[in-house]
Amino acid sequence: MTDSYLMAWAIYLGCSLILIWALWVNTRNIGLLLVRNSLRVTGMVLLLFPYVIGDGETLMAPAIIMFVMEAVFEGAPERVGLPLLGCWLVAMVLGVLASFWSRYKREQNQQLQFLEQQRQEMLHESIHARPERETATN
Repeated sequence: MTDSYLMAWAIYLGCSLILIWALWVNTRNIGLLLVRNSLRVTGMVLLLFPYVIGDGETLMAPAIIMFVMEAVFEGAPERVGLPLLGCWLVAMVLGVLASFWSRYKREQNQQLQFLEQQRQEMLHESIHARPERETATN
């Protein structure tokens, strides 16, 4: 591999990270977690999934660029489209599972905080109620 090839990938990945950050910032106000995460996963897959530039080649390019080039010049983007679609589907399933896991852990944490708050209140009440009982029995 040549230095220019690696430099091109480094520049592309740097720019992709900036675009992913912008996508993350712009989708943070979307209320539905599933929609927000789906948009984020779609953007990341489109930007980061590589694909070989030709049959028998070892060099790779971003799959979305290969998809567009094959659609425009060859009219049949299935060679890149199907693996890109497969990667997107796997990423979406993992994203949905991560969303549900995150929601589960958040609800579990809220329940633990509620129980801890109740325990603290009961402890506080028992400490302050003890002297009253002792003075009442004397």
